[in-house]
Amino acid sequence: MITLDALETAGFSGLDLKMLFFTAQYRNFLDYNEEILRQAQAQRKNLKKKLSSQNFPLFEGTAEEVEKQLTTEEGKTFFQKCLSSILDDLNTPKLLAEISTAIRTENEEILGIINWLDTVFFKLELGKKEEKSDLLLEIPENIKTLAEQRFQAKQEKNYALADELRNQIQAEGFQVKDVPGGYEIIS
Repeated sequence: MITLDALETAGFSGLDLKMLFFTAQYRNFLDYNEEILRQAQAQRKNLKKKLSSQNFPLFEGTAEEVEKQLTTEEGKTFFQKCLSSILDDLNTPKLLAEISTAIRTENEEILGIINWLDTVFFKLELGKKEEKSDLLLEIPENIKTLAEQRFQAKQEKNYALADELRNQIQAEGFQVKDVPGGYEIIS
């Protein structure tokens, strides 16, 4: 049996688990493993990052009320696709696919629709701004050591070792981002 405490110890949140549940249609079985949970976590973080870094209209009310507020054809088309997925026997994987495709656009209205969907349907806190405590996660020493070893390997042009170390860091739930003159560890 897996508990929420065990998931949190492994670096996941209840919202990551909730995201995983949305990746499968409710009538189908979902084979749980840590890798697919990690993918769901990454998908949720990417959506949250995109929404928290953009300005978009805040839609409120019922679907009918939101639809009346839409002004662009792209927004109206996207909204209809989302509603169609929900009305198709709560086809959440299809809905997430629509969102993943649409989020790449810079259309603020589409981002507002995604935020509205999260507010009334998903409840994944995608549009919620990060609090300072969320941003100051403590990076474990072993991850810092691996990141430093990776940086040294890149300096020595040992890219195979650098890739291997990056994969080890990712397996622990962290990302290493190269920045001028060094690196940044992201959870």
